[in-house]
Amino acid sequence: MIKKYFNKLTTKENISIIIITIVLSIIINFPLLTKSILTADVLLNNYYYNAYNWEISLGRFGLFITGIIKNFLVIKHIDLFISFILLGIITVIIIDIFKIKNKVLKLLTILTVTASINISSTLLFTYCNLSYIIAFLTSLLSSYILIKENNKTKYLISIILLIISESIYQSYISVSITLL
Repeated sequence: MIKKYFNKLTTKENISIIIITIVLSIIINFPLLTKSILTADVLLNNYYYNAYNWEISLGRFGLFITGIIKNFLVIKHIDLFISFILLGIITVIIIDIFKIKNKVLKLLTILTVTASINISSTLLFTYCNLSYIIAFLTSLLSSYILIKENNKTKYLISIILLIISESIYQSYISVSITLL
């Protein structure tokens, strides 16, 4: 199943969508990349973040796991670039879910994702933006698998992806609920 979706993701058209999304994300978020735009949380957690006791008490143990993977480092530009790549994958999945064929509508979908206020505000939180984008992606994948697959394992995989998403950031359950 993973190979099937990977092959689907890496078609020439989908790679183009991902690249366009990355370029537009860089243009739209250029001030975030070039200036020290900070929120109150980011001011306290700028280069190294290890306050995961609070996150775990809120049920967000997935943030701790992503923190371990990142060695608790906050490297703003790398996290943002990886987030832009993941936004490209998110855009490809949204286009596939809604079966968008028209090139203008595809471009509008890319713009909607990259210029979304929710995405822009998420990217401001440099210490956890990558984790939050992963939560968005896993929530979207949870619905995508339920919609696209026709086997019984789709329920288990979808539940696991939703648990991963919720363990990072609970508000992305709305993505799954809306798509279903």
